[in-house]
Formats: sequence, structure tokens, C-alpha cells
Amino acid sequence: MIDDDDPDLIEQLRVQVLPRRGIFVQPDEIIITLGSQQALAMIVQLFIDRETPVGLENPGYPDLRNMVSLSTQNTRFLSSDEDGVVPDQIFSGCRIVFVTAGHQCPTTTVMSAERRKLLVKAASRSDLLLVEDDYDADLSVETDRDIPSLKSMDTAGRVLYVGSFSKVLAPGLRIGYVVAPKPVIDELRVLRRLMLRHPPTNNQRSLATFIALGHYRQHLAQAGSVIAERARLIAKQLPEVMPSCKFLRGEGATSFWIEGPPQLDVRFVATVAKAQGILIEAGDIFYSDAADGKNHFRIGFSSIASNRIAGGLAKLGAIVEEQCR
Repeated sequence: MIDDDDPDLIEQLRVQVLPRRGIFVQPDEIIITLGSQQALAMIVQLFIDRETPVGLENPGYPDLRNMVSLSTQNTRFLSSDEDGVVPDQIFSGCRIVFVTAGHQCPTTTVMSAERRKLLVKAASRSDLLLVEDDYDADLSVETDRDIPSLKSMDTAGRVLYVGSFSKVLAPGLRIGYVVAPKPVIDELRVLRRLMLRHPPTNNQRSLATFIALGHYRQHLAQAGSVIAERARLIAKQLPEVMPSCKFLRGEGATSFWIEGPPQLDVRFVATVAKAQGILIEAGDIFYSDAADGKNHFRIGFSSIASNRIAGGLAKLGAIVEEQCR
């Protein structure tokens, strides 16, 4: 049919990609999307109306928060601790909850296996849907990759899994996907057709061939090793160049979350750093109240050559420390 997805890509997802996350599904339980952004937008449109209580992480993915705010006036910000989202009364009072369990956006915290089990159980007990945004799955060569996904623990069809190749392969490819029970996929397919027939099939088939030939597995192994090495370089240098700040990087993450002292104005730091060719991501956009994140920022390193890290961090550290005085 004209609005079907490429069967080769669906098959490669089923046999090579999803099993890495402990997910085993049938072809009619997958739909291809234009990246995870479209996947999340369709889920929001399908399940959320003006009165729907929706649980979001705070800090969290700002585009998702904006999507949800356009659809409901009943957003609820979830409680979290060092293990991830807490399945408390706020959680149980929602009808649908969005989480980034693999690497929390933006803090990079990896949700513990035990907390994931509790969330899945709580979702079933409270009759709510969990949306697992696993936006950078598979890049890690560290121990976090051994923690099962929420979807792999789901026996009641409570977890909708969103994946993407944007972070792990190529942002411009714009291929993501949703894994969900067939009735949900059927509804998403109808909704997608109102937006577009399907993501470009030439991109889908090219990706399917890339995976089938073993290039995807090879790429993950090489990229994962490089990311781990760059992370070690940064983790070693950060305390030296930014002694006034606190640092967080969950295992396998491609960025560091940095908290400066209360007086640090990250927006000013970002402007000065940009003039010197250094880009950072101000943390205020991730919070429902921007004031809560004015002294936080995120630095990504997946596209920075290892030999350029030390010099860039030294320059950034000097800018940050000057503002921390």
C-alpha cells in the first residue's frame, strides 16, 4: 500500500536493531517516522486532549514540553531522584507519561534497572501509558547498555517505544520509529497519512541495506569506543578548568551536564564562548521555569575531534571561571 513502510527496514529493525534493546515485536507493531520528533508529535496528537493529565520530566526535552502545552492545560512535572523518575502520586495521577530513561534529557542520568521495573508496574497499576524516548540508544560501549529498556519489561502493552537514527547515525537521515501494540500503530498510520504518506522510501531502503550488510553494527562499535575515549578526556580535564562547577555524565552519554554557582549567567557565557568558536547549550530552555536553569549548561562532544577537546575546554573554562568570581 502507498502508505506502508519499507518492509526491508521493518525487518532489519526487528532482527538487528530492536533486539539490542531486548525488544521483540511483529512487523505490524512498528511504524517509521521522520525522526523521533514526528513520532512524539503524533503520539501527543493521538492521546492528549485539553484535559489529559500528562507527566513530563523537569528539566526535560523542551520541544516535547511545547508540544504538550499546545495540547493540554494539565501538564504535571514528575518527581525525580538519582535513580530517575519516581512513581509517586504525581506519576500515578497522569494518563500518559514521557520519560528519557536511557540518558535523561538533559542531565544524562541513566535510570536504574530497579526503577524501570517499578515504573512499568506502576503504569499498569495506575492504568497509564509510558512513552519511552530512547533517542540515543546503542551508541554506548559502557555498562549502561546492559540495562533493559522499559519496553522490554512491558508485558501489558503499556509502553510506547520511540527510537531514532538521528543521534546514532545521521541527523539528516530523518528516520525514527515507534514500537507499540498493533491497534496503536494502526491509528498512528492513519494520523501519519494526514501529514504525509510515509518517510522517503529511498532513505528507508538505503538504511535497511546499510544495517543488513553489517555496517550499522560496525559503526556502533567504532563510534561507541570513540565517544567513551572523548568522555574520559573531558571528565579528566573539567575539574581542572572549571573548579567552580559540578559535572554529570551518565555512562554512555554523548554530553556533560554542568551546574555552575548561582551567580553564573550561562546565557552570557554562551555568547562569549560562541565568539571564540565554542558552542554550548544553555540549560534554562530545559526547565519549565527558565530561572531554575540559568546557571546550567550542556556540552556535547560526539562531533568534536579528540585533539581539539583540550584547547576548547581550556578556553571555555576561562570564560566560565571569570563569570563565577
